[in-house]
Amino acid sequence: MTRMKTTVGVAWDGERISVVQGLKRGQQTCLEKQWSSALPAGSLEERAAWLKDRWKNLELPQDSFVLTFPRRKAIVRTLKLPVVKETELQEMLPLQAARETPWGLDEVVVDYEMLEPAADGFSKMTMVVVRKDDLSAALELFNAAGLHPSRVVIDSFLCLPLLRRQSLSEWVAVISEVEASGRDPLFSSALAAAMIQEFPARMNLLSTKEQRIGTRATRRRDLSEIALQACVLIILLAGTYVGRLHFRKNELAHLNQLAAASASQTQDLRRMESVLERARGQMSRKNSFLYVIGELNRLMPNYVSFRSTDFEGGRELIVDGTCRTLAQAVQFVELLQKGHLFSSVTMQSSNLQKIRDQDVVEFSLRCKVR
Repeated sequence: MTRMKTTVGVAWDGERISVVQGLKRGQQTCLEKQWSSALPAGSLEERAAWLKDRWKNLELPQDSFVLTFPRRKAIVRTLKLPVVKETELQEMLPLQAARETPWGLDEVVVDYEMLEPAADGFSKMTMVVVRKDDLSAALELFNAAGLHPSRVVIDSFLCLPLLRRQSLSEWVAVISEVEASGRDPLFSSALAAAMIQEFPARMNLLSTKEQRIGTRATRRRDLSEIALQACVLIILLAGTYVGRLHFRKNELAHLNQLAAASASQTQDLRRMESVLERARGQMSRKNSFLYVIGELNRLMPNYVSFRSTDFEGGRELIVDGTCRTLAQAVQFVELLQKGHLFSSVTMQSSNLQKIRDQDVVEFSLRCKVR
C-alpha cells in the first residue's frame, strides 16, 4: 500500500497570503492545493474570521504547517565560525548577533542554519536575527484565527536553488515548473516552505513556548476526536445495553407469566393431591364408604352390573343393579352374605324385564355394614 504524506507551506507579506499543499505518494510529489488571495480590509477579528473560514473550506491543518517570515524584516548574515559543536554555536551566536543589531538580546530571536559541514575547525552557517515584536505581529493574525504553525522560517533562506541542492529528486519537476512559469515570489516562498518538511533543516524562529501552543492544540484536537469517538462508542454500547435490557425485561415478564400459570397449576395439583390423599385415607379406613365401594367392586362378578349405590346413615348401603336371571341375583346376594363387609344382605325387590329382546333382572339390595 502506497503511503501518502501532505506538507503545507504558507507565505504572506501583510497584505497577501499564498498557501501551497504538496502531496507525496511514494516517490512522486505533486501540488495538491494552491491558493493565493489578498487579505480583506477590516479589523483583526474580521480578517481572522475570514482566514479561519477559508482555511476550513480548504481543509488545511490548523497546527502543522510552515510559515515564512519576510526577509526585509530580518537580519541575515553568513558566518564562518571556528566551532563545530551545537552547544558552542548557541553560546557564540547571541554574542555575534549583538554586534550585528542595534537591539538588545532580550528583544530579538536568534537562529541559524548550517550551510556546510564543519571542516578544519570552522563551520559555515546562516544566522537570522528577528525582532520579537515583528515575529509576534506576523503570528497575530494566525493565532487569532486559531492557527498555529509548527515552524517559522525566513523566505529568502528557502529559495528554490537552495532546495534544489537538498537532493529532493521528487520535487525537481515541481521546482522546474514553478521557475518556468515565472510565478510570483510569494507563491515560491509558500512552495519552498511546504518543501522544507522534506529535509532536515533546523531553523525555527518559534520559541519553545510557541511551539508547545501548537502541540497543545494538536493534543486538544486529538483528545476531542478521541472523546467524540468514545461518546459514539458509549452511545452504541448504551443502545446495545438498552436493547438487551428491553429483551431481558420482556423475557422476565414472560417468565413471570409462566411462573404465575405454573403457580395456578401447582395449586390445582395440590388440591387434587389433597383430594386423593383424603380418598386414599378413606379407602384405607375400614368400613368407610370408599372402602366399602372398593371391596364391593372387587367382589362383584362379571354377570352383575351396578346402576347406583347409596350410603344411608353411614351404616347401610343401598345397591341397585342388573343381571341376566333371578338366579344370578340370588347367587350375588349369597356371595355378599358370606363376605366380611356386611352383617346382613336383603333383596328388597327384583323385576324381570325385556331390553332389546333380552331378559334382564333389575334388583335392589339393602346391605348393613358390619
